[in-house]
Amino acid sequence: MQQVHSVQDYEMSISGTTSKTNSPRRHAPLPCTLTPRLRRDVIVATLITLLALACIHLFHNNSRGAALLRIYDPARNAALHAARLRTHCEVDMPSNATIETNREWGVRLVSYHNIHRYLQQRWSPAPTTRLKVLGNEKFLQPYTDFLEINKKYVDLHHIPYASESFDVVAADQVLEHVIFPQLMMLEIHRVLKPGGIAIFTTIAYNPLHEGRKWHDYWRFMVDGLLTLSLPFKNVPLCGSWGNANAIATRAALGLGSDTKHSSFQENALVNEKINPFVVWMIVEK
Repeated sequence: MQQVHSVQDYEMSISGTTSKTNSPRRHAPLPCTLTPRLRRDVIVATLITLLALACIHLFHNNSRGAALLRIYDPARNAALHAARLRTHCEVDMPSNATIETNREWGVRLVSYHNIHRYLQQRWSPAPTTRLKVLGNEKFLQPYTDFLEINKKYVDLHHIPYASESFDVVAADQVLEHVIFPQLMMLEIHRVLKPGGIAIFTTIAYNPLHEGRKWHDYWRFMVDGLLTLSLPFKNVPLCGSWGNANAIATRAALGLGSDTKHSSFQENALVNEKINPFVVWMIVEK
């Protein structure tokens, strides 16, 4: 019996010849046929590309997560946190004339007075690059030409500006509406220039902002603001204002009542530390 060693030998045995001089049958090559070496190179290149994309994705997302853990982890930053909570928050009470001429500030009057006073003492002339997330125009004078983003739908967890873009960022009554305030603080720190400041006011008490286009997530004490300040170098200004009467009046009359009801102005100089209504803070990068 004839031994068949290959497909070519098999074909020749079927045709009845074993001549090596006969031309073998040629098969049309398969399209895009890869040699073993080329196939290996393509697989390796694909794996390297996928690995690089995965590393970029993980670095982009985990760098923020790592920063959050590094800064806000109580175990890692216990000493810094304890030191920050010892920050002295001095509140300057406005004069009767200031109260009378700024009645429209309502329960925010003392916070605006202290921030305005700090800005006047810190800068002359005003810094050139400023970002206002939201805020009352008058208390920021003479710094009213802020770049505003309050009328745009901007994710404050991802502020759409380059790092070190601004000398000042002002966020007036914003923190309570941000889902993750710690991420917002990291972003504000990022867009501030070295030596720049960020201004925050928020509430320790307020009725729910029900039915409005923004959600109402948080209420803050001064210690809460000081904890949020950990990414920053220092806190040159902080404070709180409130009293039981102001809180009771707001609870009874609802949002907006502070600019219409005289009892708020009548009690503006009464500041009970255990009954904060409004809190504020300025931080420096």
